[in-house]
Order: sequence, then C-alpha cells, then structure tokens
Amino acid sequence: MGEDIADAEDGGVVGATKGLSSKFGTARVRTTPISEQAIIGAAIGASIVGMRPVAEIMLMNFTTVAMLAGGGELDGVRILSSELVKTLYQPRSHSDEKDAVMFNISLPISLGGFWLGGDYPPVCSAKFPRAICHPGQGGSIGWADPHDDLAVAICHNRLFNAASIEEDALLTIATAVRDALGLAG
Repeated sequence: MGEDIADAEDGGVVGATKGLSSKFGTARVRTTPISEQAIIGAAIGASIVGMRPVAEIMLMNFTTVAMLAGGGELDGVRILSSELVKTLYQPRSHSDEKDAVMFNISLPISLGGFWLGGDYPPVCSAKFPRAICHPGQGGSIGWADPHDDLAVAICHNRLFNAASIEEDALLTIATAVRDALGLAG
C-alpha cells in the first residue's frame, strides 16, 4: 500500500511498483491517500491481524515530520529517544549568519539538519522557530510543531519556489490549517 503505486498512476513517483497491481490485483496493491501516518498505521494494524503488509512511503522526509511532531513516536510507538528529538530542534552554531549560496539570508538549521520555521520563504508556512521543517522542490513542505502536536505535509506539482511571503501559497494553506484547528500560535 502506498501513494500512487497502482499501474493507473504509473507505479509511483519513480515507477518502483509499476506492473504490480496488474500482476497481483488491486486488492493486494492498494493506492492510498497522501497520509504517511495513515499508511504506517494501516500497515501496523494489518500486521497485528496476521497480514504481511508492505508500506510504500513516497517521500521519507514527510514521515519523519509526522514522527517528530509526536516527540519521536509514531502511532504510540517510540522510534527516537526524547533526548535525540530535543537535539533536532536545537539550532546549529552560526546558523543565524547569512548563507551566500541560499538566498543570501540566514538559514536557521537544527543540529539534526532540519530547517527551523521563520518568517521568510521557504519556511514561513512552518512559522515558528520552535517548528522544524523540510522544504521540497516546487514549494512543497513538511513540518512538525511539537508545541501544537501538529505535523503537516503539503505537496503539489507547481514547481515554483516562492521568493516572498506574498507569493507563498503554502502560507495561506498553513494558516487555514491552524485556524481550523484553533491554533493561533
């Protein structure tokens, strides 16, 4: 099971599962919604009742975001120690200095290699420095905010990286998610 893995979707983002749904049928090869937590949860549930599921995750970074929002747990299972998770939110030294390669702005990066939220693209949808995130190509992003116990992954095919807050469509989506959950900040 996984995102876009059936033959109708060309066997996933890199074609790794192409032909499997034709060979084994859609009852065994299932395309799922874009929800890494749901895919992992369904796989765990299927294994508990004796099935042998294979969970295909399109982009592993977004699964990590879901796990980090839970403080290192995914669906109640501890995967990372609390001590390790805390270091992932600690800024690296000198990350407040301007980076000549990336937009000539400071890039607050955590010890774990994640970006920390801020008020500039590409991380303005993560918003708070307490949130860790991973921006992707085309303006996609995944972030975890442990304060609000919130993990969000937004993926689209626009292939456009915003240069300003006004251009960032993800900020509008992120604000709507927070508003709907009553998380003003």
